[in-house]
Amino acid sequence: PSGAWQATALLPEVAVPFGAKALNIRFRVRADFEVDGCEHQSFAVTVNGAQVDYLVRLEGSQFGQPTPCHGTGGDFLEGQVSLGNTYEGLTVQLGFVVETVNASDQGGSGVVVDDVLFDWNCVVN
Repeated sequence: PSGAWQATALLPEVAVPFGAKALNIRFRVRADFEVDGCEHQSFAVTVNGAQVDYLVRLEGSQFGQPTPCHGTGGDFLEGQVSLGNTYEGLTVQLGFVVETVNASDQGGSGVVVDDVLFDWNCVVN
């Protein structure tokens, strides 16, 4: 799209079973903006409507601070949200929010999120 815009994608709710420990959500993200820089656009991850911290895999196996607003150079980067035991026995709805801050220089293809995976450990007694 061209010009300032905001887009939100919400996934269907996922029921986290009782006994689930160490809930992690993994995803892959590719960002293509005409102008790179976090002052021009933002990428956020939400859980049940609240923005959460996430990490993006950088250069091999290291995770670092998120940088999709700088673009990903055409590559998919692996993202991760770690929620611990907070949602045991509850439902979780994951969301992604992309926003451009101004109307100039926003002609890239935007953001693609793929391969979303929920995983957790279950304690068996």
